[in-house]
Amino acid sequence: MKNPLVSIIIQNFNGEKVIEKCLDSVLKTHYKPFEVLVVDSKSDDNSIRLIREKYGKNKLIRLIALKKDNGYTYGNNVGAKFSKGKYLIFLNPDAIVTPEWADSLVDFCEKNEELKIGSLQSKILLIDKHTIDTTGDFCTYFISPFNRGFREDDISNYNEVCEVFSGASSSMLVIREDFLKIGGFDTEFNVLLSDVDYGWRCRLLGYKNFYINNSLVYHDRSSTYRSKPSYKRSYEEAKSILYLILKNTSSAHMITVFPLRVTMILVKILTSIIKGNYQVAKAYIDAFKNTAINKSLIFAKRIAFNRDFQPNHDNLDKIFNQSMKYEKRKIIRLLAKSIRPIVKIF
Repeated sequence: MKNPLVSIIIQNFNGEKVIEKCLDSVLKTHYKPFEVLVVDSKSDDNSIRLIREKYGKNKLIRLIALKKDNGYTYGNNVGAKFSKGKYLIFLNPDAIVTPEWADSLVDFCEKNEELKIGSLQSKILLIDKHTIDTTGDFCTYFISPFNRGFREDDISNYNEVCEVFSGASSSMLVIREDFLKIGGFDTEFNVLLSDVDYGWRCRLLGYKNFYINNSLVYHDRSSTYRSKPSYKRSYEEAKSILYLILKNTSSAHMITVFPLRVTMILVKILTSIIKGNYQVAKAYIDAFKNTAINKSLIFAKRIAFNRDFQPNHDNLDKIFNQSMKYEKRKIIRLLAKSIRPIVKIF
């Protein structure tokens, strides 16, 4: 029986330093057949020239050069539109894949069609190959999304396939037909939490999202992640959380959690001012402004989704509770790490 075509979609913006390693690793993928669509969002570095010069004659790779940078989610949606595969795998340009990464994802899909799969996520380690980046996105009842296992050592934990709240789009497989039917990524989310939003909508429609531990990918997060708060990251994070609540929660859930999250952001504004991080404080204020300006658009999307799909919010309680368990475990781990130096003194 012939394998289904897989379309690997890489949204690139100024990825000159990482895109070559990414594509070289993808071309070593054992699974066949596959195509690669690199969607460039008007990079102003040498990304396009590099791709054309090195991979221009490779029939597996298609370059789609956009005339305008409309963001990460828009670029991925364009790639999905022009793809030909039964399955789509969204891959970050700063990721390096192992040869068998796609086999495990496709094999799970093909053998478990009755599960109504929304998305599958690889096991994603940092570039050092022993520290976890993410083993699945989770989200608590209070809308605190987090990457399970982030910065933990990759030892014996997380070595089983399991259901997650949503797949992380650093390396995430979806079924093309379902992805387009659900509406793809919401372009109101630039980068942060766009995958959580998609996974949430999948869950509301009865789909399930899974973590596939045998699909291994390495992520050079240093090229995109900054440990210190910045204006852009703080703004996108606060805005995206507010959008998630207003768009995807039930009415009862929204009434409960929205005031709480607003209060938490107000506290962050105050603490940022006290610490002298005025740009971060401004980011949170601007996130409030953006949400207020776009509230009509957000609610229009909410109303349209509820009208067209009749979502079921009841099946979220179990995954919210599971997320809280992982969140508590993370807090305990951080506390233990913080008191370890004190214990050594005594």
